[in-house]
Amino acid sequence: MKRTYILVLAAVIFVFAVLTGCDLFNTVEPVTVAERIGMFEDELNKADRSNLYTHFHDDTQDKQSVADAEVLDVGPLSYDYEPYVITLPDPIPPVKDGLISFTGTFTNDNFTEDAPGTISFVMKEMEATVWYILRLTVAVDVNEDGDTEDDNEEFEIRKLF
Repeated sequence: MKRTYILVLAAVIFVFAVLTGCDLFNTVEPVTVAERIGMFEDELNKADRSNLYTHFHDDTQDKQSVADAEVLDVGPLSYDYEPYVITLPDPIPPVKDGLISFTGTFTNDNFTEDAPGTISFVMKEMEATVWYILRLTVAVDVNEDGDTEDDNEEFEIRKLF
């Protein structure tokens, strides 16, 4: 009788834990750096960008208003210039101090493969093996003279300290 009671109690606890979303039974699916950038690119190509913030780390400035940031609203990554294709460096640099930093290129309606835009990311894990964008910087050649150093205008989303 005592054994049956213990088995029933264990079954009830197990069912309760599953139904309430106990973390013991929930495993986090890994999201690599490349996968996160791919998901971000998909969101850039949508007219409704209300979920764009979900690809940014919690440490990013005002995560909820990311879609209204200058770089995404009226800047070089605005929806008016889609479709976007982001090309990452190969290989992606190693993790340093818990962060990954790299610069890639992007093409869209204004930036072609012959003259792509420059996009830099700093990424950070929020959970084990789940990467998010911490900082995003886009450099635009304002004089369109191909000079990548002197006359760039930078747009960025970052943590404000």
